[in-house]
Parts: sequence; structure tokens; C-alpha cells
Amino acid sequence: MFLKNNTALHILKVFGIHALFLVMYICCFIWIYTGVQKESLDVNVETKSEVVSVPAQDVRVNNRDDAVRSYMKAAQVLAEIYKFQNDGSYDGLCEGSTDFYTLEGERGGILKYVKMAGATDVFCHTGGTQYMIEVQMPESKQFVCVDASLEYVENDLSRETEQKCS
Repeated sequence: MFLKNNTALHILKVFGIHALFLVMYICCFIWIYTGVQKESLDVNVETKSEVVSVPAQDVRVNNRDDAVRSYMKAAQVLAEIYKFQNDGSYDGLCEGSTDFYTLEGERGGILKYVKMAGATDVFCHTGGTQYMIEVQMPESKQFVCVDASLEYVENDLSRETEQKCS
């Protein structure tokens, strides 16, 4: 009987620290996993609320005019990216380019998609720190205009001769 208790005590002394370490390792893993999972959910919720800044009715595309509006808003973003990559200049934004993604070109710039949506009278003008894009929508025949001031204007009349939206 003394030998059995002595053997059990010896095994506990030798392997007890390993068993304790294993239990602590499992607890730490669970603690880290649940903390990371909670952190990920918080980030996703915060990111989603920050990213969604446009009301849902402005995002839905129910007709060809809505498609043109969406493309024109995307053209504003692309113009700003182009300016950033082109040393602060909009020069060449409306032309085809093998170096940059422009609004027009063989690779299929966004003005190609505006035309595919049915827009007519597509006009694009650039010059240094300015640009203006104007199209006539296919259904309402309104003119949509975007420019370097980040204006988005819908008018009955074209602003093409003024080369700015406002």
C-alpha cells in the first residue's frame, strides 16, 4: 500500500506541473480566442457604420438614369485617385492611357459604361487642377455634371460651355 501511494505521489510530482501547464494553456487559448472573436465583431460593426454614408435610396439602381448617376459618382472618386497618382494633376484624365486608369480608354474607362447605360452627349474636360464631366441621362434627359469641386449637379441645361458644374 505504501508503494502505491508513493508511486502516485511521484507521478503527481513529475507530471503535475505538465498537467497544470496544459490546463493553463487551454484556458489562455480560450480567453484569447473569445477576445479576438469579440474584437473582430466590434471592428466589423464600426467599419460598417463608418463606410455606409450614402442613404440606401441613393444606392439602388432601378432604371438607366440611376445607373448613370451611380457611374458619375464613381467617376468623381476615380478622378480623385487619378489626381493623387498623377502628381496632383487631372491632365489626361479624359484620355486613354496605358500608365493610369483613366475615364476613357481601350481598357474600358468609366465613360464607356456611362454610354452603355444609355447616356448621351458625354463631355469630359481636364486642365491641371480642374476637370468636368457632363452627360445627358437617357430617360429624364437631365444633364448630370461632376467636377473638381466635388459638385454633383443635375440640370435641364448643359454646362459644357462653362466647363464647371456651378
